Amino acid sequence: LVNPDFEILVLPEGDGTAGSRVVGRLRKGLAAGGDPRELYRKVKGDGGRDVGFYVEAARLLFDHGHDRLARQVLSNLAELNSSAAGARALLLWLIEFGQWEAAQRVAAALAEDDNQDLADAAAVDAARAFERSGELAGALERYSKLIKLSDGRRSGGLSSLLLTERNGLFGRMNHDVDAGSANQSWRWRNLDADIRIVITSECGMVDLEITDPLGEVAKIWRSQTPCGGRIWMTGHHEEFMMRRALPGEYRIRSRNRSAVIQSPSTVQVGIFTNWGRKNQQVEWKTLLMGEAEAEIGELQFEFGEDAPE
Repeated sequence: LVNPDFEILVLPEGDGTAGSRVVGRLRKGLAAGGDPRELYRKVKGDGGRDVGFYVEAARLLFDHGHDRLARQVLSNLAELNSSAAGARALLLWLIEFGQWEAAQRVAAALAEDDNQDLADAAAVDAARAFERSGELAGALERYSKLIKLSDGRRSGGLSSLLLTERNGLFGRMNHDVDAGSANQSWRWRNLDADIRIVITSECGMVDLEITDPLGEVAKIWRSQTPCGGRIWMTGHHEEFMMRRALPGEYRIRSRNRSAVIQSPSTVQVGIFTNWGRKNQQVEWKTLLMGEAEAEIGELQFEFGEDAPE
């Protein structure tokens, strides 16, 4: 039997910039009981003004219970990049830090954006945020509404992604569903899987690669690997699924496919085992990818009998 336990073995932290290093002084000041707002102003004035600084400063402030100030600090991400991509980066980090209400407000604003792919991505983010916060009924409602909207636009790729999300949630909740007419029954099919990996970025310009225990590499626009792994792309989202996974180590790599990105971009990765089943597990990671043509490094996890408990 396959052991569903898994563990992230290697995870790069921060973006290595000067601003990310400056935040160490904020950490020491907070630990000593200093005034958080004054400490933040001081370290920001000492050179903490890049994406990595704002993310790590907000992380520390959330850890110490200064949520309102932390959200204000994160809002700089939208100001650093005045396009809608900057607001989406803010949305992804708010979700990472469990700021569900603030995330829904940002997602609602992005839903009105003229860039339909980005608006769709934010809507999926919002539905996933409901699910991650434990509001499963809200998540089901969002997925179902988005499916109807995407059907109306004939957005086949987005519909497929949303059906996978909704039906997986139904499967995990063990709901009985009304499949309607026989020719629509496929729309309620839960594609449960041993492994599912999803990745999205603020700008949608990333390529995902998954290396399985046999060394076979799954890439976008490539047919499935001999073990059955395959990657699909839908707008700002890519997903990998392997219904019956081999035990062993898996490696996740992703890189910017744009040569014009001038600052670190936000990437969010979800690693699921036993997708769509009652014993589903997930690990979410939000990371910073470096400048043009950069990689997020390598994430590794083990699946199967030898996976760490």
